[in-house]
Amino acid sequence: AVLPSLAPAVCCELMCPLTEAAPVSPQIANIWKLQTVRWIMFAFLFPGYWEPRLARLDMVGYYNAWMGKGTKPWLQVDLLRPTLLHGIQTQGVSSKLRDYYTAIFQVSYSLDQTVHYRFRGNLDSSKVKDNSFSPPIVARYVRIHPHRNKQKPALRLELLGCDLNSCSLPLGLERGLIPDSSFSASSSHWSLLRSWSPSLARLHQSGGANAWRPKNNNPHEWLQVDLGKVKRITGIVTQGARSMLTQMMVTEFSVTFSQDGHSWSSVLEESSQRETVYAGAFPRNCMHGHDKFFQPPLFARYIRVHPRGWVNDIALRLEVLGCDTQQGVGPTRTSKPATASQ
Repeated sequence: AVLPSLAPAVCCELMCPLTEAAPVSPQIANIWKLQTVRWIMFAFLFPGYWEPRLARLDMVGYYNAWMGKGTKPWLQVDLLRPTLLHGIQTQGVSSKLRDYYTAIFQVSYSLDQTVHYRFRGNLDSSKVKDNSFSPPIVARYVRIHPHRNKQKPALRLELLGCDLNSCSLPLGLERGLIPDSSFSASSSHWSLLRSWSPSLARLHQSGGANAWRPKNNNPHEWLQVDLGKVKRITGIVTQGARSMLTQMMVTEFSVTFSQDGHSWSSVLEESSQRETVYAGAFPRNCMHGHDKFFQPPLFARYIRVHPRGWVNDIALRLEVLGCDTQQGVGPTRTSKPATASQ
C-alpha cells in the first residue's frame, strides 16, 4: 500500500510534520491527484475501503485510516525526494465501537540501502505515539510493517523531519567516514585488557569496549572530533553504553568548538551568556540516541563534548549533524573563549 505525500515542509533544523502546512506546487498537486485516483481504483485491495491515502494523523470521516490485510501488510510513503527524517508519529482508529491499532511495527526505508528500525507503537486507538530515528535517516521511501496489532493492522501517521537543505545530515562518525585518527580525548580508560579509546565514540558502536570512557570521572574530561574541515554543525546525537550489566551514561554535557584546534569557544545560552549545559542520556533510556540542536549553527572543524553529569561512569558515543559550508568560514553563534580548565 502506498501513501502519496504532500510536499515536504521546509523547517530548518527542528522537527516538523512533513505533510503539514507546506505550500503545494502545481506539479506536486497533480501528483497528489493522480495517486489519489490510482488508489481509489484499487480500493478493493483494502478491507472496507480503508485506503493508504487515509493514513494521515487525526484523519476524520467514516473511513479515516489505512487498514491492511493479509499475512505481511505494509504501508509506504513516497516523500517525492530524499528527505531528512527525525521520527514518526502513529495513531490507531476506532470503528463500529471497536479499537484497531498497531502495537509493534518495523520501519524500513530506501535511498542507497535498506535499514530497519523496530518500534513499540500504540496502546489504544486514539492517542498519538512518538518514536524517534536516532541518528536521523535520509530517505525518499518509508515503509511501515505492522507486527502486532489489535484486531487488524490500522495506521494513521505523520513523519517528522526536514528538507535536506536544512543541513542536519549525519557527518559520518557512525558510518566510519571520520577516521579513528580524528578522535582524541583528555584521557582514556583501560579495563580487563580493554581500551575504551576515543575512536570508539561512534553511535551504536558494538563490542566489549563500545564507547569512549575517560580515565577518571570528573568534569574536566573531554572528547574531541576533528571533522577534517570547517563544517556547518547544526546538532549532536549522544548515547550511553553498557559494560556487563552496568549502564554508563553522560546525563549532562557542554560543547566547545574551534576552527583551527587552538582557539576554542563555548556554546552559550543567549540570554545569560553562560555555558549551555545540554541534557544527555537518562537511566531508563541510555541506549537510545538523544538529539540536541544548535540554534544558530556552529561553523567549526573541531568539536569537543565536556561531560558535566553522569550515572555510574562517563561513557559516550555520538554523531555530529550538519553539512558542508559553501560560504567558507562564516559567523558563529554568540560564544566566548573556552578556559584552559575545560
